[in-house]
Amino acid sequence: MEKSGKHNNESERMNKSEKYKSDGTKAYKNKEYKKAIDLYTKAINNSPFKNSIYYNNRAAAYMMITKYEKAINDATEAIKNDRNYISAYKRTATCYLQLNKLNSAEEILKSGLNSCPENSELIEKLKKIDDCIFHISTSINKLCDLVLENDNCSADSYKKSDFCDLFTVLLKTRAKNYMDGKYYDEAYADYNTLYNMYPSDSEMERNLKKVKIFKKLFSEK
Repeated sequence: MEKSGKHNNESERMNKSEKYKSDGTKAYKNKEYKKAIDLYTKAINNSPFKNSIYYNNRAAAYMMITKYEKAINDATEAIKNDRNYISAYKRTATCYLQLNKLNSAEEILKSGLNSCPENSELIEKLKKIDDCIFHISTSINKLCDLVLENDNCSADSYKKSDFCDLFTVLLKTRAKNYMDGKYYDEAYADYNTLYNMYPSDSEMERNLKKVKIFKKLFSEK
């Protein structure tokens, strides 16, 4: 009787969770994302066990209101409970891309491919990330060719260019992704250029000091 009562209780809780999930999906489709989050949260809290679908659905709703860190936490929780959950890997990678963390996106996709090595969706998304870093470098080089005299790609010429702001954004983006990927020599080159462009900027100075430390640490190993 005791086991039967426990089973009935779990069944009731599961049915209630499924109702919350269903209502959450309706809210999501109606673009009521905060309401969807609340309903998915109720589904998660009421469920007798961890359900990857509930977490992944709430991650989708968080993404729609640009709460990318929270979405990553939920999608990661979904992956912990189901290592073959392709949608959760893709969602996590997309959030990292929105946060301009290309290398973190790359890592989660590679993790997914370890579990699902033949999955074409993960392979395609990983290729797009590799292409993204390549395109940043290509954009910098093309911009140099178009707007700088004698292809003089230096901090001084970037600073004097009418496209200084664009050079700055591209260099910052590439430097950060080099840093995340532990390509410290390449990161140092970009951060050094940025520091020479903005020697009084504390952020540039801080980034340059940081990459110098990492360069030293890893060169000693």
